[in-house]
Amino acid sequence: MKARNVCFTIIVLAVLFCAIGYKVADRANVLPASLDNGRQSSIEGKSLQTVPEVSLDSILQGTFQDEAEDYLSGCFPNRDGALLANASLQRDVIQVANTTFGYQAVPTFYGSAYSYDASAGTVMRTPYAFTSLEPSLDKSITLMSKIAENNPDTRFMCYMVDNATCSEANPAMSLMSDPFRASDVEDMFEAHSTSNLDWYVEQHDDLDDYLRMYFATDHHWKISGAYAAYSVIAEDLGMNQVSVLGTSEYSDYPFYGASSRAGLCLVPGDYIQDMDFDLPDYRVLCGGKEKERGGKQAYKDGTISKKQSGLNGYAAYYGSDYSRVVYTTEANEGNGHGNLLIVGDSYTNCMEQLFTSTYAQVHVLDLRTYDEGSISQYIASNNIDDVLFIQCQQSLWGQNVVAGLAKG
Repeated sequence: MKARNVCFTIIVLAVLFCAIGYKVADRANVLPASLDNGRQSSIEGKSLQTVPEVSLDSILQGTFQDEAEDYLSGCFPNRDGALLANASLQRDVIQVANTTFGYQAVPTFYGSAYSYDASAGTVMRTPYAFTSLEPSLDKSITLMSKIAENNPDTRFMCYMVDNATCSEANPAMSLMSDPFRASDVEDMFEAHSTSNLDWYVEQHDDLDDYLRMYFATDHHWKISGAYAAYSVIAEDLGMNQVSVLGTSEYSDYPFYGASSRAGLCLVPGDYIQDMDFDLPDYRVLCGGKEKERGGKQAYKDGTISKKQSGLNGYAAYYGSDYSRVVYTTEANEGNGHGNLLIVGDSYTNCMEQLFTSTYAQVHVLDLRTYDEGSISQYIASNNIDDVLFIQCQQSLWGQNVVAGLAKG
């Protein structure tokens, strides 16, 4: 027993001294680039834990222990590389075991919420169980319908994205006994429909068809998928569809999608493709400040860095998420269409500007972070004529979104 305690103490001290030595070398800037973790994990997209604060409260509440563990993990040389290597080793073992069962997709590592389809080169979020999503989603759709009922003079439409978590095209559907499906969302809308709320649930059954619309390693639309969704919305709201003038692609800037990074399975192949649209001049306020929405110009000029574009190409090109974005098109004032409110999430980033071809103002709210009042209040104070919900199931069941809809 004594010998075991001594060995354990030596191991703990060795880990601590290695961590201290690593940090000293890091501060002195003598670490080679391959071992330097920097201040942020490029794979996980989060800042590394700083030195945890020691206090009686933090120890009693257990936060110090958790932060200390995170801090020590950040002191491991080439941390991201080690995480990827470990996940790759586990994935190899899983794929060998899968030869007996023949599933199309397998978990990216043991306990992973993401699955990898080697034949298609996709990394997707594994579907959720029906029972885990149904209560929150049903509540959100009910609240959405009530907002429409309380604003009878306003047109409402909800476009539900075929997010991989509930898409029939997801190869991991076969891994779940009772997955939540896009058709379940359809049933909820049918149960809670109102006269001034139209809805459309996007659905894909075939993986090849899905991949024409969505990235292989990221949950977002390609521009082709976004334009297809816009076309459905334009027809429903009676808009003249904006013309496509040409296309562009940036294959020199490949990126690893959010699913690929979260699943620790870096599959190459995704890159930005865009369409050039015949749009009028407009101004855009992002978070109250006038600025370019995204980094399109940097891509065109070739000034975007490979590091920035490679880790989150969708956000680097189309822009980060803001709680509120407002587009103003003076040429459309008085044309009879008025103002549009989009209640969305990151899926709208690539398509918001398309509505500037019709509306004098396009307001975009992200309920995941917007907390300045209710949707009904926003409609009244900004003379909103049409309201468009563009949501994926994964956002719509989120706590902040449900709370935002509950305000009315």
